[in-house]
Amino acid sequence: KNRRKKWWASKPTLTQLKLVRELNMPLNLNNSNSFIPHIRWMASLSSWSISSLDGQQPVEWTECLFDLANIKTGWGLFGDGLAPEWIWDVSIQQSAPNPNDGREWKRGFSVNMFSPQQFGGDGIREFATTGVGATMGIGDLYSQYETGLQANKIPVVQYGGAEPLRIGKGNTNKPILRITRWVDRPAALDAMLDTIPS
Repeated sequence: KNRRKKWWASKPTLTQLKLVRELNMPLNLNNSNSFIPHIRWMASLSSWSISSLDGQQPVEWTECLFDLANIKTGWGLFGDGLAPEWIWDVSIQQSAPNPNDGREWKRGFSVNMFSPQQFGGDGIREFATTGVGATMGIGDLYSQYETGLQANKIPVVQYGGAEPLRIGKGNTNKPILRITRWVDRPAALDAMLDTIPS
């Protein structure tokens, strides 16, 4: 029988080897730098925790940078054991419509916090939640941000404990966040964000 001679039966050329490499591209499933680890405000305990390879770990921080220039607001849906879902606003001035799909969507936000000294590793953490106490704390902080806004600067924010609040028939705790000064935006923060898919 006549058999078609495979093009790689003889010693492959450099061009052929390059084509083989291009045709055998592996799936990009590497988790490194593919998402931002998170930080959580636990209102019932008036404390913070961060995600790690060993699960949630308590963390204490006093000062860090808040990337309020890139804060996102929208409708969030959090469920036990499920990844959160978000429908982001067009901008912080224009809200997305309420999904109204029978599930309990709530208004929330996402903002990156940055401090290699406080959080270790690359120092970046995503603070994203629909919790009432946290959203009230961020609302207060953003008012400070707008009042003292400085071009090409990023605020240093101090955590000053919690303020207990009565909301309807329930109780919560609001983190007390205060801008203490403004500093140049660190190149390391933007370099880190550039490696993470939006």
